[in-house]
Amino acid sequence: MSETDGGTQLFGGVTNVRAKAQNIHDTPRFYDGEENGVEDHRITADNMDEARQQNMAYEYLCHLEEAKNWIEACIEEDLGPTMDIEEALRNGVILAKLGHYFAPEVVPERRIYDSDLERFKLRGLHFKHTDNINYWMRACASIGLPQIFFPTTPDLYDKKNMPKVIYCIHALSIWLSKLGKAPNIENLLGIAEFTEEDITEMRRALEDYGISIPAFNKIGGILEKEIGVDEAGKHAAVIVINEILQKEDPEVTLKALNNKKAYLNYIEIPNGVRYHEILFLAKLDKTETALEEGKTSEESDIYEFYLTHTEIQDIIDDINDIVRKEIAESKFRAAIAEINRCAMGDCAQTLLAALQVTASRLKNVNDLNFDLYLEFLKAAKQSKEGNLNVDEIQEVLELANEEMRKRKDLEGALRILHENFLASNIDGTFEALHHAAFKLPTLHSNAAPKYQATLFFELAKLQDKAEKEGAEDTQSIRLTHAQIQDCIKAVNNQLKEVRRFAEAIANINGCLVQDDPQETLGALHVHAAGINEVLERCADDYHVWIKEGISVKKQEADNAEGDSSWIEMRSPDNQIFFYNPESKELVWVKPEGASDVSHYMAQDEIQWIVTRVTAKRLRDEWFDDNVEAVVRLQSIVRMSMARKRYKNRLKYLKENEEAA
Repeated sequence: MSETDGGTQLFGGVTNVRAKAQNIHDTPRFYDGEENGVEDHRITADNMDEARQQNMAYEYLCHLEEAKNWIEACIEEDLGPTMDIEEALRNGVILAKLGHYFAPEVVPERRIYDSDLERFKLRGLHFKHTDNINYWMRACASIGLPQIFFPTTPDLYDKKNMPKVIYCIHALSIWLSKLGKAPNIENLLGIAEFTEEDITEMRRALEDYGISIPAFNKIGGILEKEIGVDEAGKHAAVIVINEILQKEDPEVTLKALNNKKAYLNYIEIPNGVRYHEILFLAKLDKTETALEEGKTSEESDIYEFYLTHTEIQDIIDDINDIVRKEIAESKFRAAIAEINRCAMGDCAQTLLAALQVTASRLKNVNDLNFDLYLEFLKAAKQSKEGNLNVDEIQEVLELANEEMRKRKDLEGALRILHENFLASNIDGTFEALHHAAFKLPTLHSNAAPKYQATLFFELAKLQDKAEKEGAEDTQSIRLTHAQIQDCIKAVNNQLKEVRRFAEAIANINGCLVQDDPQETLGALHVHAAGINEVLERCADDYHVWIKEGISVKKQEADNAEGDSSWIEMRSPDNQIFFYNPESKELVWVKPEGASDVSHYMAQDEIQWIVTRVTAKRLRDEWFDDNVEAVVRLQSIVRMSMARKRYKNRLKYLKENEEAA
């Protein structure tokens, strides 16, 4: 009985290889820096979709690299970076040259438009470039490539569906390989390396296409339906492979596997020894199983003892898969070790290059943050015995990225803040101060002018100091984050002091309503009010005089226009502000509609009354305590004055004696 194989095996051996190799990237594994190797680490649900899209982009990039390398091998030209290959294919020149390679009678070299790309370099795409695309598709049709693989001209020329173009190139490579007209295309999944930026850029490009990526793993099944298979020849080739395994010669086995009549795909020459060893063990195991079941070679189907085509292809795929994983794992370990080594050095650029190696499986590596990466990784490395594992490195990178984001936010916030307060834009300054990057304490809208003035004068002080020290460009000097924080804290502290001061003055005015001299005295004694020379024995006089003063103020306010409930005051540091005892509002700019006359007494007015009342009381008390001394003093003064008048009169008479 002859063997029958699944439809996808003949040309689709690469299917299993890619599906299994993708697991290397689907399930990241992290190196712990020790000989015990690697631990499994599953992607979280939140990141699953992003990881899937990244993996899809990586797989497509591998297909691009495979297609590029295969075309280069055919036409013997360098096609440049993989990321640029899609754009390079649009003018059809490369594809026309490929068509000339395998079907020169369909695509004569002289028919290739703009073969040297001179016109394209000068003016870009021209409609005649579509002739090149058409020639290539004719060449593909001439060798019998199924039409299902063909892209449309807009897919390529207008870049409507580049994945379909790459899909067609892959199908063409396998078709030509089986026809003996071209080399095999490589399988680079898990081997090709791309930066995180390249993968992310490709992911976005695929999203822009808005289409599903073609199933590259189904190319083999589709092609098998289009080509005749010599089943007898395939059967004979498989028997030969089984028998050659007994010779224990890997080179002979590899030669048998490469027999075209065996229809085996993706035979990797470096894996020849492994193919031989595993195939030999698999055949031995199958033979032993058959014998244990009492089967004989004379009575049973030969494939009860021999490996089938499908089993051989599966083993080849599995070995290829294992080798690729080993290569990827080796690169991963080497990448992590290199990062640990670079982290203890002093070259941030070298560390960045190590971090950007795809094999490290690190994400979100930003070219601009290399100095922070070195600083943070070196600190983390010094705090731990042994190497950092990939989890720890990724965490450090995220911390560094977050720190850089904060610094950029702060830099932008500082720029906007300086633009506003240098332009004396009070509202703009106050709004700019609310940026989260500043991490400022509570901001008070009534203090907005004060914030503006304080920041402006603080910067002016710094510029004056720099000028005195001989600095040439003082205008470029800017406040630092710490200096801004100090200014805001100083204003807020001052605001608290000023409010306590204003409330103490308002309390003095309010105490008069109760008509209690002791209450007034207590209010005058409050330290925040700043009233000096207060004597307890003057309580009644203070109360009367202040009450009288407020009465006068109210009369004046009644005759004035505007809101007279605002008091204009001067803070202890001589700053003018306005306070409304009724609404408790405190502002640094005169409110609109406020009267020039308040019906409340300000601190300086209260102090004027207290000073005079106290002075009068002290004079009166002194006179009361020193009456006799005052009388004697008055007598002495009167006597002195009488003598002085007598002398002056006598002098006058002597000078005018003749006249008298």
